[in-house]
Amino acid sequence: MKMKLEELFQQSGVKKSHAAKILNVSPNTVSNWVKGSSYPTLDKAIQLAKLLHVEITDLYEE
Repeated sequence: MKMKLEELFQQSGVKKSHAAKILNVSPNTVSNWVKGSSYPTLDKAIQLAKLLHVEITDLYEE
């Protein structure tokens, strides 16, 4: 399942480095999520959706 994080970060104006700090993960981890080389755990995905002001299902492409 592919995530559409790059688009959501751009739309929200939230910087990836800020998200990493809020989610208590490294900036490299957020970068890997955006590139699709790894995926957030469910709890981090829920937090990320709240931070980006979207539903958790919006994080993923259909």
